[in-house]
Amino acid sequence: MSKGTRTLTLAAVQMDANPAPTRERLARAETLVAEAAAAGAMLVVLPELFNLGYGYTPENFRRAEPLYGPTAAWMQATAQRLNLHLAGSLLLRDQGEIYNSLLLFSPQGRMWRYDKLYPWGWERGYFRPGKAITIAQTDLGAIGMMVCWDVAHPTLWRRYAGQVDLMVISSCPPDGSNPTCHFPNGRQVTVEQLGPIMKALKGTARRVFGKTVNQQTAWIGVPSVQTVCSGHIKTEIPNGLASVCMLLPVAHWVIRYLPYAAKLQMSCKMVEGCKIVAATGH
Repeated sequence: MSKGTRTLTLAAVQMDANPAPTRERLARAETLVAEAAAAGAMLVVLPELFNLGYGYTPENFRRAEPLYGPTAAWMQATAQRLNLHLAGSLLLRDQGEIYNSLLLFSPQGRMWRYDKLYPWGWERGYFRPGKAITIAQTDLGAIGMMVCWDVAHPTLWRRYAGQVDLMVISSCPPDGSNPTCHFPNGRQVTVEQLGPIMKALKGTARRVFGKTVNQQTAWIGVPSVQTVCSGHIKTEIPNGLASVCMLLPVAHWVIRYLPYAAKLQMSCKMVEGCKIVAATGH
């Protein structure tokens, strides 16, 4: 990003999406952040839920941390030690509720927090939506903050318009528009087999984190940095019975799987989209 004669060096970090112990994931992040710092990065952005990995599991409730828990402490110490700004998202327990919070730390230890406003689909079963935008007034400039599915909402981009120098987006999007459903009896069902309506939705996630982010970046007129997680995940689907019932209007034949719905699983790739986008949208 350039402002006058100033140039900022940014790093968008990609990590594998599969869940792993927090200590192991922080060690992976430590290596990647250190590499970025050695390359001159002044701001490093980690993916959404970088300290957990991505899955729909009750374990998410147990692994949510308090604001000054081990992950936030690691982020603060790392930002200070490597003399850079560091951002990343985690599940945060605050006053009895859980939020998907994007934290940003300065080299001096200052912290900014943004809670994801728009949880996607099944995520609503694991954390509450936030209520406000966050503009971090840093030494690098005014930084707007979003998490993953937030980028699909033009009204949210408009709330930042004219107030920021850079957008930071921490994401971990599963390609929910192109899943494979796994039933306990061994049957696998792809999105194409769920009828023309579901088939028409295939590729939606790739467009959102691809063209949509580029277009909104150009519209707001400042650069953006977006991280994602990579790889292929297989996870339980929460409330599988409700999910199967929702499919009945477009795929009547899935009624035969209602007895197995409670143990329904989904697998998919993670959406590609780890990038830095210029204010022109390129």
